Amino acid sequence: MFRPWTTALAPAIEVCPVQLPGREDRWREPALSDLFALVPRLVDALRGRLVPPFAFFGHSMGAFVAFELTRYLRREPSAQPNALIVSGARAPQLPDPDPQTHLLPHDELLSRLRRLGGIPIELLNHPELMSLLLPTISADLALCETYTYRDEPPLECPIAVYGGYSDDKVPQAHLSPWKVQTTGDFSLRMFPGNHFFFLKEARHAVLGAIRDELRRYRQPDSAPSVISPRAGIERAIAAVWCELLRVPSVALDDNFFDLGGNSLLMVQAHFRLRQNLSTSLSVLDLFRYPTIRLLANAMELADPTAGAGPFARFEKESQRE
Repeated sequence: MFRPWTTALAPAIEVCPVQLPGREDRWREPALSDLFALVPRLVDALRGRLVPPFAFFGHSMGAFVAFELTRYLRREPSAQPNALIVSGARAPQLPDPDPQTHLLPHDELLSRLRRLGGIPIELLNHPELMSLLLPTISADLALCETYTYRDEPPLECPIAVYGGYSDDKVPQAHLSPWKVQTTGDFSLRMFPGNHFFFLKEARHAVLGAIRDELRRYRQPDSAPSVISPRAGIERAIAAVWCELLRVPSVALDDNFFDLGGNSLLMVQAHFRLRQNLSTSLSVLDLFRYPTIRLLANAMELADPTAGAGPFARFEKESQRE
């Protein structure tokens, strides 16, 4: 859902989409249905990426996750987000006005999903595929419907709230109460569309609003930027690929071979990455992980310090060039 944002908001904003269990290549993992069990795991997964300035964005269920993630970080000696952007979700202190649906029989649940319009009709008309997706969907619904708000002091970071004018699930009256959750700046923007406005009618407008929200936190071009280890690995891989493939840029999910790569170029890429990042991965591993995102993740798991010193050296060489 958010993968296209990695290129749409680049280069000013680095987007890190979160892939929870039960989705895509994690679909064999059971989805989590308890928000307070999810947040600590999310913190552990993101810890290396939380280098200021950064912000959280969450839509619907993701809004509650982002909100509780921010409150969790406040209780730790961790960096705090510069901004929290929530979308399509009632203020957390308001009771859920809708009946619970996560225990509905599959036929009734599918009927409700059709009315919400959040799942492409091609999927809804494919019973076998939907039978694989429904456990994750039910877990997501359970996470939202069993979430119990706990009273805490308001956050200090600004909160921006987005909503859809035609969203029958979350009307504007349920969005404005988010204001009590921050002592910082608060803004509410409404967009054309229903509950999934940010995917359809208002996609470009929402991306523009995010650019506006985060522009104030961008570091001046003259200031030295702080790069997270994971971002350092991704940039190093991208630089090697661009040089070998003779392309101006590479997105995080572009496939090396789809861009014109071949076995010989992959061997050359392995040699250069070993020089720049001192990775312990074999050349066969590069064939197994043919995108920057997959390869960077594998490198980070295999060599936890891979993005620190070696990439600093790579950055200096790039700046000299």
